[in-house]
Amino acid sequence: MVAADTGQPVRYAYLRVTSGELRGWRAAVTEANGRYRLEELPPGRYTVTASKTGFVSVTFGQRRVLEPGTPLEVGEGETLDEIDLALPRGSVITGQVVDEVGEPLAGVGVRAMRHEYRQGERRLAAVGANTSDDRGQYRVYGLAPGTYYVSAVARFIDGGGQARGRFGRASQVEQDMGYAPSYYPGITSAAQAMPLTVGLAQEMTGVSFGVQLVPTVRVAGLVLSPEGAPATRSAVSFVPDGGARGFGGGLDAQTQSDGTFTVRNVPPGRYLAVARSGGRRRENPLFAVQSITVAGSELSGLTMMLSAGATISGSVVFESNTLPPDDALSRVRISTRPLQTLPFGTNGSIGVGANGIFRLTTVPMGAHLFQVDAPDPWLLKTIYVDGRDMTDAPLELTPRVEIENVSVVLTDQVSELSGLVSDGTGRPVSELTVLVFSTDPELWRSQSRQVAVGRPDQNGHYQVRGLPAGEYYVVGVDGIEQGSWFDPAVLGRLNRNADRLRIREGEILTHDLRVDLPS
Repeated sequence: MVAADTGQPVRYAYLRVTSGELRGWRAAVTEANGRYRLEELPPGRYTVTASKTGFVSVTFGQRRVLEPGTPLEVGEGETLDEIDLALPRGSVITGQVVDEVGEPLAGVGVRAMRHEYRQGERRLAAVGANTSDDRGQYRVYGLAPGTYYVSAVARFIDGGGQARGRFGRASQVEQDMGYAPSYYPGITSAAQAMPLTVGLAQEMTGVSFGVQLVPTVRVAGLVLSPEGAPATRSAVSFVPDGGARGFGGGLDAQTQSDGTFTVRNVPPGRYLAVARSGGRRRENPLFAVQSITVAGSELSGLTMMLSAGATISGSVVFESNTLPPDDALSRVRISTRPLQTLPFGTNGSIGVGANGIFRLTTVPMGAHLFQVDAPDPWLLKTIYVDGRDMTDAPLELTPRVEIENVSVVLTDQVSELSGLVSDGTGRPVSELTVLVFSTDPELWRSQSRQVAVGRPDQNGHYQVRGLPAGEYYVVGVDGIEQGSWFDPAVLGRLNRNADRLRIREGEILTHDLRVDLPS
């Protein structure tokens, strides 16, 4: 392991290898000479990732930021030497945050954000953060080369107290005041933020800007138990459209002894108001979700009634020509994933009993997709709800509803698609990413089982396992961004030059790809 700029050894760098053959991962730390060694690895395909504070994390074979790396095929008793990685030093963005009159602001959360694909959608994601000091100075480091937007979120201020004393004109300050989330060069609109492009190991200074003090609104309401009694010690959160937090610390409150709550410093807009109540260890939580619109004046009288979450129960069956091992059921986990992120944890996953029965309780309302984790070689085949195929369809849950007769079918008839990627001369190619996706555009969505990638290993061989039976496109792509393969617009461009094939259940299929690399 060396530093990319100097070639000098990097000690105490963290190495992690992952593989489908491993439970979890294996790790190592580089020595003073930058060397590392990982031993007793079972045969398989491995991904090697290195990281250290102040450097940009890299994956072996990665040529661009956010691009997948090259997996390494390790055979029985084989030793791979000279698997070297060069860690680039992170770039830095630094500057000062000031208030509306140009005075330094301390304790402001500053984030460097860039566009990334998250759950199949391209959105701004925070990749580096810092807090301004007493001089208003901040320093965000460890950034990869790329284009960033810098945002600042200040803590709440009390418009009824601090603002009156600060401005000395109590009769003119009638509303709460708060610092709006701001973006460089000092605006409140993310769409108008100025992009900043940093190169490799570059320090960009002077990125200074102010945050604006703006009128905000108080939202008051009442949370009731399912029996209509005041709900004490319930958490209330407002999630703006798009899921982003508005002001520093979040738009949160807790109910009082009479069930009332007040959320202050709420900017105008549309929100999802969410209330949650539960025991000390959050047993048997209760939920309430409601859409609200906040205008320019105080909103009061919001009433939210808690209710129990949904219950989902059913059974797991194995579809196989051979009996599964005795411990197979105990290693199966069933869970649900909400399509809309809520500001609290979901019910988590549940194990399956020895009789194959499972029961998920306190699942929040809303649209959810099933998720199933099963031990190798088992994979999900189908999920039926009252006889309807809901394997890849969202299940809409309402309060207190009980969904029964769920049948989860697992199979060991796992499809496998593999082949060699080569250029026009027949030379193996490991620099590309092989993308396999359904010919049905209805299945081009976030986390679809019908979309998969297989990065060729050091010998140009790729492998994709577990695709459901169906018609697929297969294409080799250069420089594709991590996660972008769930974007329908991206897939709509790639299918024009793709090969087409059919994969049957449990089929072992070979399909070589010949690609034309740019000269």
